[in-house]
Amino acid sequence: MTAKSVYIKNDYLQPNHLPTLRGLAWCYLSIGDYQKADEYDLVILSSEKAQSNDFLNAGHCSLLRNDIPSALLYYQEYLHKKSLDYAPATLFDDDNVFLSARGVNATTQRLVIDLLNL
Repeated sequence: MTAKSVYIKNDYLQPNHLPTLRGLAWCYLSIGDYQKADEYDLVILSSEKAQSNDFLNAGHCSLLRNDIPSALLYYQEYLHKKSLDYAPATLFDDDNVFLSARGVNATTQRLVIDLLNL
């Protein structure tokens, strides 16, 4: 049984439970189904209980879909929720390996940080 199938079952048993939705979004992101991950991200972000990392993950999803304008908006909201006035150089450090393995190299990551700091 895969993590995705467990999350799908949990979502069926308890619809719109944020921890389950977060898990599903990350599973779909991990397997490259960015459209499905984005659908879950939108549900998560519409909740009043959306957390800063939810916006970071949505930004990653948009970045992987090559939707830079949306990625920047999600990253800006992440920074706002973290009470940061700038994007730190370490913004992508925790997810660098994940993003790099999916084609978002260090140069792209630095360019996104530069755009956020304009």
